Amino acid sequence: MQFSTITEEQYRSMADEELEQRRADLVAVTDDPGDVDAQDVADETRRCVAEFERRNRAGQLRALKVDAVRSGAGVVVERRDFSGAAAPEAAADPHDTPEYRRAFMDYCRRGVEFRSDDTGTVITGPTVSTGVPPQVPTTMQRQIVQKMETYGVIWNEVTKIAVQGGVWFRVLDISPTASWLQENNVSAYQGVSNDAKVSFSFFELECRMSQSLLAQAVTFDDFQALFVPAVAKAMVKAIEQAIMRGNGTSQPLGILNDTRVTTLNGKADPRTAAVVEMTPEDFASWKKWRTNFKAKVPSAYRTGKLYMAYSTFDCYVETMSDDQNAPVSVGYNPVTGEEQARLCGFPVEKVEPDVLPDFDTAKAGDVVAVYGDMSKYYVNTQPGMPLSTTRWVDHDTNTEKVKSIVSLDGKVLDPYGFILIKKKASTASSGSKA
Repeated sequence: MQFSTITEEQYRSMADEELEQRRADLVAVTDDPGDVDAQDVADETRRCVAEFERRNRAGQLRALKVDAVRSGAGVVVERRDFSGAAAPEAAADPHDTPEYRRAFMDYCRRGVEFRSDDTGTVITGPTVSTGVPPQVPTTMQRQIVQKMETYGVIWNEVTKIAVQGGVWFRVLDISPTASWLQENNVSAYQGVSNDAKVSFSFFELECRMSQSLLAQAVTFDDFQALFVPAVAKAMVKAIEQAIMRGNGTSQPLGILNDTRVTTLNGKADPRTAAVVEMTPEDFASWKKWRTNFKAKVPSAYRTGKLYMAYSTFDCYVETMSDDQNAPVSVGYNPVTGEEQARLCGFPVEKVEPDVLPDFDTAKAGDVVAVYGDMSKYYVNTQPGMPLSTTRWVDHDTNTEKVKSIVSLDGKVLDPYGFILIKKKASTASSGSKA
């Protein structure tokens, strides 16, 4: 196989299509190296990945500059005519002008087709088929992301990134760790090896709503007040379900279906994830939680949280008490008075039963609680998380609906710190909650 190395300057001069082709060539030579020197391939791969990362950072920097302009902190650009008179003018976001926002609202409410040119000027009239659905106005888009942070439990804790889709990255390049330069071996508690790699795809998540809901709005503020929370709630609910139990084929790969989490159990290696099986009697016993669960959490991964359904926590954990009948799992913030749920010293986050099932309704073998550090789960989106919107007809109900679509992917980068807690059939002969 013919293979030749190229310099960083040559990589920078490549068009995007040429860079993608180069990546494909490197993948091919990695799979079938022939007589090619392995070190040359490794060095070349690092240069290729570095160029993808450089271009991605440049795109993120441009997005930050656009956000600065929108917030009033952008650099004012002076435009002069031939007479020498200065005309200060700040760059405007074409997807956030009053005309664009009004046109977008009319499109969602009444199906009025529109498009905008490169300067942001809205062009009305006959439908122009460009193949690109209208983008949600930038202000609304930012509000949706902010609302998702408010509504989300798991979503708030995962790591959000924006890297090139379809490219393999070393896990340690995305989620670095510190080590002494003189020591080349990996610590037994480090978890992810130096050669572990990860690649992200893009799955489309759509949020559908009835046109009749949006038709109630008269002003753009009314429309925004209806549109933003409806989309944010639906999106964060679907994303959190995928983070926990996504299939990895039509949606992001969830923790419960990641073979790196589920197939590493039972080994003596302290880095590996674990599965803990607990009967109803065990689940309600503070001592069993200490011996069956906490004793199996490696010291390097004791920064995580426990996640379980509200009803599971209320029925089994919150009812635990000591010899004086004092609760052992719930405390209160001395300043705010808010309830602070903890178990075995770890914080507890309560989730909806469509994310993790209730213990009583779950079957034997179902995962009813998960322990881990959710910052080790990475969600990859396009910079700014842009949403597109389109109208469609639901022929089953003969109603017109609006759907917003966002592209993203996600997966665990470090699987070693997650522990899956499964329901086990009761060992009691009678009086069991199972």
